[in-house]
Amino acid sequence: MTMETITKRQVQHIQIERKNAGIDEDTWSEMKKSVGVSSTRELSRSQFLELLGRIGRLKKNASRRSGAKPFKPVHSSAYASGMHVAPPEDRAAMLSKIEAILTDLRLPWQYADGMAKKMFGVERLRWLDGDQTYRLLQALCVYQRRRKDKSMEEENRL
Repeated sequence: MTMETITKRQVQHIQIERKNAGIDEDTWSEMKKSVGVSSTRELSRSQFLELLGRIGRLKKNASRRSGAKPFKPVHSSAYASGMHVAPPEDRAAMLSKIEAILTDLRLPWQYADGMAKKMFGVERLRWLDGDQTYRLLQALCVYQRRRKDKSMEEENRL
């Protein structure tokens, strides 16, 4: 059983939406890789809808940028990871908690991006869905607790 790919009209539609959102080739390539394809023509219907949703969210965030306050960057790395823009409402609390943990551990946003890539094959933390963001947050909490326990053991030895 093979997955059915999208139509030529849908390929044209997503390309128009991508250009209207101002997504450059490198970012578009990463977005396609994050859903498991290298070409727009290889997209299944579900992958098409997922990318279309991401483009819509990017356009929505871009329209907010002009008047909205940026998401509180902890590190200068926040711009490289796209975390300087207000997060989607459904993940704002989790991203705030991730920010606090990264600050506590003195780690850049790229650390969380690397975790997202390793755990889910998605280039940026910003592109994770709600469930994936929650699981990454859990992993960071475990790492933080282990690191604290290790430092407490070292203090007790002295």
